Amino acid sequence: MNLIRLVLVFFFCIKASIGFAQESLEAVLQRMKPKQAIAITYHEKRSMGFFSEDKKSHGILYSTPSKILLKVQENPSKILMGIEKDQLYYYNLVDKQRYHTTTKADLPMMASIEVLKGLMSGNIQALKKKYLLNFKTTAQLWTIELTQKDDDIEDDLQALKVIMQGQILQTANSLIIIEGDGDRSEFRLRLQAQGKAVEQTIQKILTVLKDQP
Repeated sequence: MNLIRLVLVFFFCIKASIGFAQESLEAVLQRMKPKQAIAITYHEKRSMGFFSEDKKSHGILYSTPSKILLKVQENPSKILMGIEKDQLYYYNLVDKQRYHTTTKADLPMMASIEVLKGLMSGNIQALKKKYLLNFKTTAQLWTIELTQKDDDIEDDLQALKVIMQGQILQTANSLIIIEGDGDRSEFRLRLQAQGKAVEQTIQKILTVLKDQP
């Protein structure tokens, strides 16, 4: 359902501010909460093993200060995905397939949702219990890496790893997610719009996701 990537991607799409190069990880995390509704264009390349062809898609990501997260895939097919509070929604507009569950469900993707919530709240100590965190900067780039600790890895799976990167003083423009089964997703990101008009669009998408006329 790509919900793992949905929740992780939003964390890395929040605009950086002046002085990023000198910031600690703690200071950076405090800036991750959006101050208003935002829309971000994305291009994704997904690799699912050595013998499968890479899958490419693009669309728009939405986020609000109230922690509504949406992903609208425009191509190759129209798919809506979203998280509101503890509710997860999925809707494929081509085959009319819908899916709805809660973030408390016993699903593999929930570990990634836990990571997202910890990062957005700045709860670093809680994250360090299960993930190795590495923050670094150069003269041009900032990078944050999260790697799942061995004790929390299920049998026959690799460590979940997330790598995000951007130019100093600018929005994150690159995100790589390597999942436990080896699948790899690479995102290119660009801030498109923000403000009240974006908030109105988000509410319309939520209505469709919830199947409310």
